[in-house]
Amino acid sequence: MNTHSRRYFLKISSLAVPGVMLRSSCNSRNNNLPLAFSTLGCPEWDLPAIMTFAKLHGYAGVELRGLQHEMDLTKTPSFNTPGNIATTMARMKEHGLQFVDLGSSCTLHFKASEKRTENLDEGKRFIELASKISCPNVRVFPNKFIDGQSKEETLALIVSGLQELGDFAKGAGVNVLMETHGDLVHADDVAMVMQNANH
Repeated sequence: MNTHSRRYFLKISSLAVPGVMLRSSCNSRNNNLPLAFSTLGCPEWDLPAIMTFAKLHGYAGVELRGLQHEMDLTKTPSFNTPGNIATTMARMKEHGLQFVDLGSSCTLHFKASEKRTENLDEGKRFIELASKISCPNVRVFPNKFIDGQSKEETLALIVSGLQELGDFAKGAGVNVLMETHGDLVHADDVAMVMQNANH
């Protein structure tokens, strides 16, 4: 293959791959595969803009990971009062959308301290909000192995945090999801946490 034809081949290939992906995406939508996206990718948008985009592009749901740079959803105008929550839910229904996950910043590796209490409190606020808006999932972080604290101790703290949040979520119709994030990304460590949490 000479240089010209190789360049031509690479050019055509680079155009073909997105085409195949786009066709696959369109086929999926035609088969009614429910898709969602995260607001982490659109930090400037307000909720009406997010809903409009989701409906326009055939999405079924939205993961809320902050709104307009505010990561604590309970402080945002869309969710900070019962009236605002009712308005938000009415708009979601009009658009044929549902919330599929609330992405909290709750982090579980801290020892007993004000920092640990703050994080668990955030997780619980998100669970309460998720229950109010019929959102089935709240995401939390494991998160770091830090100096002065053994790995085993940190894993035990993560497990106990998951269990505490799981207990809090009982009866709320909400699952607590742990993202593989920070230092907790290796299969053996993740398996150990999940087996010991066993909620």
